[in-house]
Amino acid sequence: MDINSNYPYRAAGCALQEPQFKIVDRSENNTPMISIVIPAYNEEALLQKSIDRLAEYLSYKTFAFEVLVVDNGSTDLTGKIAKELEKTYAWFRFFQIPEKSVGKAFAMGVRQSKYPYIVSLDADLSVDLVFIDYAASLLKFSSMLVGSKTMGKQRRSFLRIFGSQFYLFITQVFFQTTLTDFSMGAKAYQKDTITPVLSHIDNWTAYVFEICIWLLRNKKEVIQIGIECEDLRKSRFNIWYEGFYRFWNLYRVFKELNQPNSWLNQIKTP
Repeated sequence: MDINSNYPYRAAGCALQEPQFKIVDRSENNTPMISIVIPAYNEEALLQKSIDRLAEYLSYKTFAFEVLVVDNGSTDLTGKIAKELEKTYAWFRFFQIPEKSVGKAFAMGVRQSKYPYIVSLDADLSVDLVFIDYAASLLKFSSMLVGSKTMGKQRRSFLRIFGSQFYLFITQVFFQTTLTDFSMGAKAYQKDTITPVLSHIDNWTAYVFEICIWLLRNKKEVIQIGIECEDLRKSRFNIWYEGFYRFWNLYRVFKELNQPNSWLNQIKTP
C-alpha cells in the first residue's frame, strides 16, 4: 500500500490534522479493517447523535469498519436506542453486560470484534475523529496507538486537567514511562496482541494503563500522537472516587510488577 504522508506523531504540542495521504492499493488484503469499540453507560441523550456523526464521517473512508457499542449496566434507554441503530446501520452491532464495568465492556467489544485493528472511543466522541484515520495507518507499525490530550489541545475542566497531570507525573516517576494519556477514549490496538490479557485487565477504568505497561514490558512499540479533545460535560464517573481508584491501582500495579507470578510478568505478547 502506497502512502504519501508525514506523520506528526511523537511531536509534543501538536494536534492532529486530517492526514494528507491516499490509499492506492485498495485490495482486500491491503485495506485496513477497523472495529470501533464504544463502551456506553446511560447515554440515551447522545448515542443516536454520536452514531449518526460516525456514520457521516466513515462514509467517505476506504477501509472496512464496524462499530460495536457495549452497554454496561445502563438504567435508561441506551439499550433500546442501540437496538434501533442495529436496524439502521448494517455495520453497527450492540452488546450488553448487566453490571457497570467499563473494563469488561471494552473486553467484550474486543472479543466480539471481527477486524484486526481496535479503536476505542468515548460515547460522546469528544476527540477529533481523525484519530481513526491515524489508527488505520499507524497500527501497521505499532501494537498500540495512544491519543494524548496533553500533546494536543484540550478543553476540559481545570480539576480534570490538574488531576490528570498529577497522575501522569506519578506514572513517569515510578514507572519510567513517557506516555501522557491513559484515558479510555482515543486508544487503538492490534487485536491479536492484546487478546491474551483481556481476562486479566482491570474491570474498571485502569485497564488502559495496565495494557500500556504490559506492552512496554514486552518491548512492544507504542506510538502516541497529539489529539484535540473537547469534554466539558459532567463525567460519567464520580471524579473523587475515580481519582482515588486510579492512584490505588498504580500502587497495585507497582507491586505486581515485582511479583514474578503476576500476569504482567508471565503473559508474553504474541
